[in-house]
Amino acid sequence: MRRWVIRVFPIGSLLLVLLTGVLHARFSDVTYRFGSQKSLFAYGLLGALHVSVAAIAGIPDESDDVQPALLRVVVAAGIATGLWLLLQAIFPGLLPRRVILSNAVLQPVWSCVCANVVIRQQRQQQLNERVCAVVSVRDEQSLRWDCERDFPLPERSFQLIDSVTVDDIFGLTSAAAIHELLATDQPTLVVLSDDAAAIPRVVDAVTLLHRSGVKVRTLAQFYEEYLGKESLSELTKMAMLFDVRTMHHATYRRTKRVIDVIGATIGLVVAAVAIPFVLIGNAFGNRGQLFYSQQRVGQEGVPFQILKFRTMVESANQGAMEWTAPDDPRITPFGSVLRRAHLDELPQFVNVLRGELSLVGPRPEQPHYVDELIQKEAAYDLRHLVTPGITGWAQIKHRYAATEAEAIEKLQYDLFYLRHQSLSLDLRILSRTARSVVRRHGR
Repeated sequence: MRRWVIRVFPIGSLLLVLLTGVLHARFSDVTYRFGSQKSLFAYGLLGALHVSVAAIAGIPDESDDVQPALLRVVVAAGIATGLWLLLQAIFPGLLPRRVILSNAVLQPVWSCVCANVVIRQQRQQQLNERVCAVVSVRDEQSLRWDCERDFPLPERSFQLIDSVTVDDIFGLTSAAAIHELLATDQPTLVVLSDDAAAIPRVVDAVTLLHRSGVKVRTLAQFYEEYLGKESLSELTKMAMLFDVRTMHHATYRRTKRVIDVIGATIGLVVAAVAIPFVLIGNAFGNRGQLFYSQQRVGQEGVPFQILKFRTMVESANQGAMEWTAPDDPRITPFGSVLRRAHLDELPQFVNVLRGELSLVGPRPEQPHYVDELIQKEAAYDLRHLVTPGITGWAQIKHRYAATEAEAIEKLQYDLFYLRHQSLSLDLRILSRTARSVVRRHGR
């Protein structure tokens, strides 16, 4: 079905252009015979332009999720229409304006239909993805924990049908024996840790499986593609420092900063509208100061004061420091409302305008927590290579971190974001955050 859709897509795009031409010739103010007064070559060129731009954008064959596919569809249609209008300005009268504008609407609809079919079939294939892993004992424990729980949801659906440790295969002296062991449950994907990939007979056995159509991924690749985070074994690899530093190109930084300023300006307008209502609620449900300021660790470890609407009792910042739990008794009644609606975050747009925060990035933590977590996991300091954010990949993928263990797990998602940071991923995070706020998945 997927191949059929990919082949039919360009034909359908061309037919749409021709159909709008026929309808325009039949029902326009001055009717004419299609093909006589208007160039068929121009209609074909418009169709080819839409198909070419869509192909460059990866529509429909590279569609893997609804939101990025929709973004690609809209951008592709806009670029194709803009290019044709530019061509029309140079060579006036190529095609009727109604035909051009009609295709600006119909082509993305057709693209969405085809992309949706591809996405549905791909998801069905993923549901049938049978994974067998050959890993170390430590990696097996964390892998089973990550694969067998209900939350967070994986990026791609799969079933972990078996996991074999390196210790289990020491007694198997031939590649044929290992091949027989791995092929027993008929996997469609084999995952290899670094320890397993270092054993020649394991590689030989997996090569035989690969030749029969079974996909092969390293443990790091599997975590990134299917779970959307870094594996625990990857956290201590210092090579990630270079990956993070070299991907921050000037164009991306400038564009992201422009988006931050625009978003913060809109956010502060919303905050100004919300303040009277928050003042009233605070007077009855919080009984104390409206704003709350707390020191957090920013980019390159530089501390800054984060601004929020207060949601806890005023004595919460006194005494021993404790992790904030979702049902923390220090949260006031009105503070709970603010948290669930995410309204307590609105003053942070001031931090965004100052450049201390971005709209998207790792969530900044308090200095004493940062010191503790770096002692537990040195890779935690890598989060400070980028500007922290109001929302981020870890926030949309994981629940509120209330323990050190959960903070380390969120680090796996933060480092995934650092490796894959891009405008498309930022927009995806903002879109998911907006959906979460609308559905009031607060904390």
